[in-house]
Amino acid sequence: MRRRENTRTPRTLYAAVFFSYFSFGTYQPYIIVYAVEMGARYDELGIVTSVGNASPAIFQPL
Repeated sequence: MRRRENTRTPRTLYAAVFFSYFSFGTYQPYIIVYAVEMGARYDELGIVTSVGNASPAIFQPL
């Protein structure tokens, strides 16, 4: 019984990470388009992209 629980936890974790990154990948390009339409400069687009890419790495240890 205990062995079965140990194999289920990584599957759940992998599924959660997959859906998290999948959802981020689907809306990320649209955030940039929306920011350009609002008048964002290139440096602001870089900040938006870098914060979006760095936030999963920052919160991963939690």
